[in-house]
Amino acid sequence: MTTFRPVASLLIALLVVAGLSFAGWQIVSSRDSHECAACQRPVHRESKTVALDRGKRVQFCCPSCAMSQRKQTQSPIEILSLTNFEDGKPMKPAGAFLVRGSDMSSCAHRASLLAPDKHPAEAHFDRCSPSLLAFATRVAAARFARQHGGEVVPYDAVLSTAR
Repeated sequence: MTTFRPVASLLIALLVVAGLSFAGWQIVSSRDSHECAACQRPVHRESKTVALDRGKRVQFCCPSCAMSQRKQTQSPIEILSLTNFEDGKPMKPAGAFLVRGSDMSSCAHRASLLAPDKHPAEAHFDRCSPSLLAFATRVAAARFARQHGGEVVPYDAVLSTAR
């Protein structure tokens, strides 16, 4: 009867530690899933891009950021899923059409950049630029491009220029 109390206390302590560890893991994993793997900007509902990078499934804020990451790191990033800009649903990249360089960009910075002397500075590079928005059909992409500018490009053509 005297050994029951220390064993029960140890089991309770282990359960508490396991519960706290699980809660911490949940918080960290849910936070990471809403942040771009490359630029740490929020992952946008309308341009989320899922890719495989060195065997690990990662999310990017937009297709342009994923393509920039591939080019800059020389990593064999394979895009698994794009998000249809029209309805926010995931789609396979093969057969998708992208509008490059429209006036719409989920990743555009709204705050001005400041130089070290605290004066406004011009951005010379943004990994999410030019914008790339994915559409399921050429017709939908062309309709969007007529309203917002940009060039309609098949996914395969964008992929070949990003290597």
